[in-house]
Amino acid sequence: MNKKLYSKLLFLFVSLFVLFSCNDEEDIRTRFNLSTISVEVISTGQNKKGEIPVIDVIANKGYSVESDSEWLTVDKPKSNASATIQVLVEKYESGTGRTGILTISTEGMSQQVVVKQTAAPFPAYGYEYFYDDFSWITTYAEKLGAGDYIATADPSASAPNVGSKSQGTNPDPTAVAFMEEFATKGYSVVKPEDNTMYLQTHYLKFGRTDHNNGLILPMIDLNETGEATTDLELSFDFAGHMSGYSYIDDIRMVVEVTGGGKVLRLSGEMSEVSDTFVPDQNDGEAKWTNASVKIYGLTSASKITIRHQDLSEKGVHRFHLDNIKMVKIPGIKK
Repeated sequence: MNKKLYSKLLFLFVSLFVLFSCNDEEDIRTRFNLSTISVEVISTGQNKKGEIPVIDVIANKGYSVESDSEWLTVDKPKSNASATIQVLVEKYESGTGRTGILTISTEGMSQQVVVKQTAAPFPAYGYEYFYDDFSWITTYAEKLGAGDYIATADPSASAPNVGSKSQGTNPDPTAVAFMEEFATKGYSVVKPEDNTMYLQTHYLKFGRTDHNNGLILPMIDLNETGEATTDLELSFDFAGHMSGYSYIDDIRMVVEVTGGGKVLRLSGEMSEVSDTFVPDQNDGEAKWTNASVKIYGLTSASKITIRHQDLSEKGVHRFHLDNIKMVKIPGIKK
């Protein structure tokens, strides 16, 4: 091959490589997406949960952010890649509310995010004081071989007794670790001596024949929100266990408040003990029933218990608990 031909072929090869490389770059599509286009905050600049709101920005070619208001900024106004940005809003303690616009742009595209701020103080109604879906117990449950009664409708689904397994001369280390974390989170049971708390895959089970029990919830530390008292709605999911003949246990759940605060009953009466809740289950059916109560005048010393109505009642009154939540609500108008 002569030198001229070789030079021409080399030039052609290089030209084609550059051409295709350029085309590849041009063919990379711009990806641009935001996790939300609307943000609402209270007077402190936080959302109702007391957190700084964030926006997930998907932008493979980078982005930039512009604000139309001096009181509204973000922590990462520019980036060469995708990012999670914090929406930073200055305090606003008087007025009827204000609105600002964040414009987030990338190559040839832009999207506006509307940010609304009220003068509502912290914590605002809807603030979540407490939530537990009990996903944290899954690791323990798996190691102890727990089953899932709700998913299988199998009354014999394995339910390890963590109280008894954590005691004795040769305690199970997994059960011991669970009970330690259970206590660290602020939980306790009404009758620990009965050892009638059991694990399922991601929820708790209570009770056995002639032995009823209940779950005492972690106390709410109102010092964190600067309140002396509060009013909240407590909600939870519960289910009755069933016998080997598929009969649902006779459970009548109540919420009890001691140490400050009262529950609003359906009659309008304020009481330490709520109305009763019964499961919405037919025989042979395993499913959750949601219950909720409104509690007024709760303090940091208040103790909330979810339990069977009569702890001394004979018979079988086994129940399961999951998804416990406490959310701030408006007080009763006088």
